[in-house]
Amino acid sequence: MPSRKRRTLGQCRQKMSMVRNTPKKHMRGSPRAKTQIVANAAAIGIYHPKWDERPLLLIQSAPGEDPSKEEVLAQLEGKIAKWWTPDDVAFIDEIPLGATGKINKLKLREIFKDYTLPTA
Repeated sequence: MPSRKRRTLGQCRQKMSMVRNTPKKHMRGSPRAKTQIVANAAAIGIYHPKWDERPLLLIQSAPGEDPSKEEVLAQLEGKIAKWWTPDDVAFIDEIPLGATGKINKLKLREIFKDYTLPTA
């Protein structure tokens, strides 16, 4: 008969597997999933005198698309909390990616270090 410790470990592994493979609730209705005008997007914090930091949304447009700031913010309306809504939207030709394919936020922060939000 296996020891109690092994059964517990096996049950933990099974539970972890179930959690990993279950679709996440927050990903089902993802605002980005339904947006065809955006190829890639990232948000970074930009200095704000009152709130210390506010989000700046960086958009890489889909090929053949030319979205406006209002159009992008309209896509987010009602899908995220109002105080999460970015203060500004900036369009960028290409969002830098790291070696693993993840968005390189360090490089984005370096590019936008002198950026001033319109609400600041």
